[in-house]
Amino acid sequence: MLMTVRTCFSFSRFTPVINNSTCVFHYQRCYQKTPVNYPKFHSHNFFQQASGPTDAVPETLLADPVADLLDEVLCIQPEQYLEVICKHGGTALEAKDVSAALSVLMSLCSRERVKQLILSHPELLKLGFELPGWLDFLTSYGVRSSDFLKLLSTNTTLFTMGSLYNAGLVIMELMRLGLTHRDLSSSIVPKCASVLGLDVEGDIKPTLLWLEHELKVEQQAQRAALLTKCPQILTRPVRSVLPDRISYLEGLGLSREQVRDITLEVTSLLILDPEPQVKPAMVFLTQTCALQMKEAVQVAISCPQVFCLSLKNLQRKWDFLNTVIQPNSNSEAILAYPSYFSLSLLNEIGPRVQFMQLRHSKASKGQVQGISTLPAFSSISGLELLLSCSVQDYCSMLGVVPEEYMLFRYKWQVTDGTAWSGMITVVPYLSGESSW
Repeated sequence: MLMTVRTCFSFSRFTPVINNSTCVFHYQRCYQKTPVNYPKFHSHNFFQQASGPTDAVPETLLADPVADLLDEVLCIQPEQYLEVICKHGGTALEAKDVSAALSVLMSLCSRERVKQLILSHPELLKLGFELPGWLDFLTSYGVRSSDFLKLLSTNTTLFTMGSLYNAGLVIMELMRLGLTHRDLSSSIVPKCASVLGLDVEGDIKPTLLWLEHELKVEQQAQRAALLTKCPQILTRPVRSVLPDRISYLEGLGLSREQVRDITLEVTSLLILDPEPQVKPAMVFLTQTCALQMKEAVQVAISCPQVFCLSLKNLQRKWDFLNTVIQPNSNSEAILAYPSYFSLSLLNEIGPRVQFMQLRHSKASKGQVQGISTLPAFSSISGLELLLSCSVQDYCSMLGVVPEEYMLFRYKWQVTDGTAWSGMITVVPYLSGESSW
């Protein structure tokens, strides 16, 4: 029995057309291939024949319609196709499924990228007409085509093991909780697309009940904010992992309410092992900053971000405080202003402090006016006032236009900022770089 495979190219997005005798594949370039007759053949047969020497290409492979289609569209050679079959477990690949899958992929990215994706994840070829269904489903909720393409390589099992029906049930439940289309497309899917493969009754609802009972996350706005910030929490077992996280934090002397406040601010404490995050920060506060354990706990309560920062980050900010701001500072400075650690040394602490010092220096020489009315720079209250306000308010206090300060900040970032931040090069005018 003969099977005709015909490949047509048009400017349509993707419109695979299959019938019993012909496989018509539409692609984005104008191209017409003369129909070629192949004997009806399944991939698993020549896979078995290829179990001998790897350098020998089975003769029947040259007559396989799937091999010809991959060769024609992606320039995948017979030897590479054998690798695809091996990765696929030797199961049959139908030309109609491969055509439908390729039509979607080729509409999203370049030929070379599709080739790399197929060689890495050949199981995507088996999806066939399910793939355009997934694309239409996710893009209808605002997921970008580029994000969908990324999901195919990073969350392949969602498409090969999951179902559109289950994903629809999950999204309905999330929207019932107050999440919007924007939350789904910009947070849930990019951060943890595997949520769409969860069971609503067996996975999602038990986690929500645990959050309500244990952490008092009861209001719809609270749940929506938490899930948008950290959708991974839905994938953690509520009978073992999550309770263990809470018990560890309570072992530091925190009350359940304090644990709630800290974990809602630093959600990674719920989804990751808290000890590698908590222990280094507590050691730094008690040894480097010379705080008592109770005092270190109070700092952590006031500034949970210390658990998100590396030791190098904390050490740089401590050194800057002791070297530039207040030489020989003691633990009282941190107790009085624990939020100091949450600020960016590169974008906030460094440039603001040293611009202020420059203004004081000019004021002492009579070059500027009005500096004497500001709080004492050496005091913690004065430091907090200068660092916690907006750029506009900061410049108003100093009697300068924002452009003057921003120019100084730019110069500081590419000179002193590179040394203090530990970066080789610095991109200026960034904001919110709390990691530095």
